[in-house]
Amino acid sequence: MGRWAARITSRTGAVLVLVLAAALAALVFTTSPEQPAAEPTDGLPAGAQSTEVTALADRFPSGRTGVAVVVYERAGAPLTGADRDAVTAAQERLGAVGAVPAQDGRAILLPVPLPEDVPDDERDRRVDALRADAGADLPDGLSVAVTGGPAFARDISAAFEGADVRLLLATAGVVALLLLITYRSPVLWIVPLAVIGVADQLVAKTLPWVARLVGSAPTPRSPASSRCSSSAPAPTTRCCSSPGTARNCAAPRPGARRWRGR
Repeated sequence: MGRWAARITSRTGAVLVLVLAAALAALVFTTSPEQPAAEPTDGLPAGAQSTEVTALADRFPSGRTGVAVVVYERAGAPLTGADRDAVTAAQERLGAVGAVPAQDGRAILLPVPLPEDVPDDERDRRVDALRADAGADLPDGLSVAVTGGPAFARDISAAFEGADVRLLLATAGVVALLLLITYRSPVLWIVPLAVIGVADQLVAKTLPWVARLVGSAPTPRSPASSRCSSSAPAPTTRCCSSPGTARNCAAPRPGARRWRGR
């Protein structure tokens, strides 16, 4: 036992141990099974009954269409004739299905259907184009805001763009600072920080293998349950913070006719 300990702790043995550890780590990184795709959701697995109901609802036309809510308003005063003409033009241009004027005459709501069964990038592009088109050629003092399910999802995704990278950099910076203070060396702190990073990735890469050995598998989360999982309002969101709410509050009332400006 003493011989083996002496060999391992010798200079040559230490180098061999490092080379062997690096080779095993490289093997794990290159041969690890691909993990199931996961998205930030409420945690429901793909086989949950709620998830299956959502998937079945998506087969209907209404389940594949979201509603963007476009609201025109004039603060502190009723809409003018020029405002109503601009809203009428926007209604035709945006393809809105009706219009709901406010009782005090200061605002008008336009529900605009948008497809939901599209990639996130395409959804974001459509919402950005809708916002740009809705705000074009407006009279002075007339403001517009776009909300509803698709717009809310766009705002949420924009709010978290780059958040993972910033969080990782902030965490690594704090740990590096603590290690620098502890070791009081401009170089030595890199070693434990690198070891922590490699160990974290090794654990993530070996999880699929461990799941297979115990007869299980990582459960992918359902993309269908990721719609508007946060209840915090987005920067440009005023109401209708989920697709279902947007449909309920934006759908024209039975018997309502298409609004025409004066």
